Amino acid sequence: MTLVALLISLVWAGAQWLGESSDAVGRNASIVYGIAFFALFVAYETVCVQRWRRTLGKHLLKLEVAPVSAAGCPGPIPVAAMAARAALFNLAGLASASPGWAVLLWMLLLVPCVLLPLWDRPYRQGLHDKLGGTVVVHTG
Repeated sequence: MTLVALLISLVWAGAQWLGESSDAVGRNASIVYGIAFFALFVAYETVCVQRWRRTLGKHLLKLEVAPVSAAGCPGPIPVAAMAARAALFNLAGLASASPGWAVLLWMLLLVPCVLLPLWDRPYRQGLHDKLGGTVVVHTG
């Protein structure tokens, strides 16, 4: 996904290079990269979780996403809930055009999305799971 986002930004930069200064081209390419990175990862996670209940990483770790309303059992998960969950989890990628903002967003999202499940009870949900109404369960 990262390579696709990089390719999109390089194509954009090549098209922009024909008519603008190199500073503007670099800035625009990094903005396009951040947007492409965010959109691709949100789409990837939304489709994978909606279709198979897991991404490749979750599959390798033997994890699966299930709706909280089904008490951890397979059940329907709305696409909008999956898209909102993925968007919140990948929000820092949107700011990847600006390294300072990306670091700040990663730090602001680290605790609620990644570390919150360590002490959240009873479902061990991150903020993105609470937003999507989901819980991550161990399958094997």
